[in-house]
Amino acid sequence: MTGFDLAPTAIATAQRIHAGSTVTYEVADLLALPAAWAGAFDFVFEAYTVQPLFGPVREAVLAALSGPVAPGGTLLVVAFATEETSPERSPAMVPWPLTRAEVDLAGGELRAVSVDLVPIGSQPFPSLPHWRGEFRRD
Repeated sequence: MTGFDLAPTAIATAQRIHAGSTVTYEVADLLALPAAWAGAFDFVFEAYTVQPLFGPVREAVLAALSGPVAPGGTLLVVAFATEETSPERSPAMVPWPLTRAEVDLAGGELRAVSVDLVPIGSQPFPSLPHWRGEFRRD
């Protein structure tokens, strides 16, 4: 299992907190992953890290999420949700929830198994609606 982050301090913290874990923690940039990671992972999990991004970098990151998914593998996306198709993006309102189109962009060329809007009041996040998108590379 591999966990990665762009920030070396985040990786150092994960290594310290989870000393002895079988997880390999690495500094990596989703937009410039090691070539060996292309299509190499059976399961890729994205939760909440895209939401603070804005504009072209947000789109690029969403489009890159499916790249590391192996044949037969799964991408799971969990994010705060908006049902608006073109929501206003105010700097005062970070994180920006994902639209359904953005969740679909994350799935890229993968087949959507399910994309569910988990309504307000549902556990484990009772105060905010969420997307839960599962995509598979056939």
